[in-house]
Amino acid sequence: MHVMVTDASPSQNALSTINGICHVFTILPQALAPATATVLFAYSIKSQIVGGQLIWVVLFTITCVGALHSLTLKEATHNWRNQTRDM
Repeated sequence: MHVMVTDASPSQNALSTINGICHVFTILPQALAPATATVLFAYSIKSQIVGGQLIWVVLFTITCVGALHSLTLKEATHNWRNQTRDM
């Protein structure tokens, strides 16, 4: 994932900002996922939605959406690594 973020950076100066934003949007779901999955699992058992296995349907759907989205990635159009940096 960080390779994609590095390639998306328009310049070396913007790389740290983009990297920080990437970390926030990577860690935030990791922090919220356990509580969300527990609530969804308990609700699906109580309501007998998909036999109490709704969490697996949701996770599979999220995984498929992520996999399909990865197919839309494009090659970097601008390579800032080859440019000399003025100091």
